[in-house]
Amino acid sequence: MKILSVEPRIPKALKQGIEAVHNFLPEAVFHFSEEGVHMASIDPSQIVYVEFFAPKQFFSRYELASPEVRAPISLTELSKILSRIGQADRILLELEDVELHIHVESGGGRVRKEFRLGLIDVEEQEFHMDLPQNPAKVELPAGVLRDALKDAALFSNSVILRASPDTFVVEAKGSGGFTRTIIRPGPAVSVETSGDKASRYSLPFLANILKEADSDTPVSLQFSTDSPILIKYSLQGIKLSFFLAHMIL
Repeated sequence: MKILSVEPRIPKALKQGIEAVHNFLPEAVFHFSEEGVHMASIDPSQIVYVEFFAPKQFFSRYELASPEVRAPISLTELSKILSRIGQADRILLELEDVELHIHVESGGGRVRKEFRLGLIDVEEQEFHMDLPQNPAKVELPAGVLRDALKDAALFSNSVILRASPDTFVVEAKGSGGFTRTIIRPGPAVSVETSGDKASRYSLPFLANILKEADSDTPVSLQFSTDSPILIKYSLQGIKLSFFLAHMIL
């Protein structure tokens, strides 16, 4: 019995979105509803909480046999399949009983492939996200932040983010040296804060969060002093959120 049939308008964005989630989660439960596809889970180390949402409008075909469809999937196996999909390919995902069928069409329909992925048992955990009080709000291109993190990685595996009314700073210090990137508000950068804020985070986790974002993708940051950070960006319609725990300054 066919439970759902969906076709993304932009397969590359779906591929990037799944990979962004898979950077932290080996498996997940996707919930299909009339609004779209939602997934939320905390990584095994319980350091980052991940949310994925693809609205119904992201799909050119979106058919459900019931108002709510639950699909627990191995992201490790799904990522392998999506890695075989080219830029110009079409993808159709169909859930039949306990299998996800992934149909791939290449060369204008001349080549067709089919993959089947069995559903698995995934335990969903409830998680309450406490947003920081009066956070600094920073928006900047992913490429700018990613470049600053690469500089920080020269000396440390953690990074301090600082926000003041007129600057956003990324800095790191280690036994080998110190680096600081100062970013001021401009056409693609905004900084809103009621005072100075500073917090330390895992550099590898931050780098993985930004890994799938294109360089010009706007990234939103919300953090306060010694608090978790909320990071958001979109991939051509797919909305991704990451709630990352802080480290002691």
